[in-house]
Amino acid sequence: MIINIIDRQLNFLGQMDEFESFMPAKKYYGIGGFELHTYENARYALDLQKENIIFTSADKAYIILYRHISSITGKLVIKGMELKGYFKRWLVFPPPGEAYYRVNDRTETIIKTYVQSTLNRKGIANIEVALDRKRGIKTVYQSRYKNLASEIEKIGKVSGLG
Repeated sequence: MIINIIDRQLNFLGQMDEFESFMPAKKYYGIGGFELHTYENARYALDLQKENIIFTSADKAYIILYRHISSITGKLVIKGMELKGYFKRWLVFPPPGEAYYRVNDRTETIIKTYVQSTLNRKGIANIEVALDRKRGIKTVYQSRYKNLASEIEKIGKVSGLG
């Protein structure tokens, strides 16, 4: 397995294949994480810095949040969360002139509407939201100034969508 490393501006930093273990942890509703064990002298180990992004495939990307080097063994432990972990840092803002962001549609559409709206508001154009397949129950949901990750998790649990 090869681990690709990029920075937050999506600049490619390198590819790592020298590591002891890589353990991704997926969560059905929430945000999963990972743990990577390697050595500080491994090629590209210096690029495994907080806030950099690693990925093993186009749909498996993670943010580095923790880095620890053992001064005795030189072992490097890297931990982080799935790329969608950025949603924990963002809020749902209502459209201009509206008190709430209200959507009447299928739950997948509601989730993707909130995500795309947030990406647009933050000026992030290089992340693409997957095609909406209109899955889940039809419902009305409204939010305002609440954590995007928490809102997506609530919607997912109610509808059974992961």
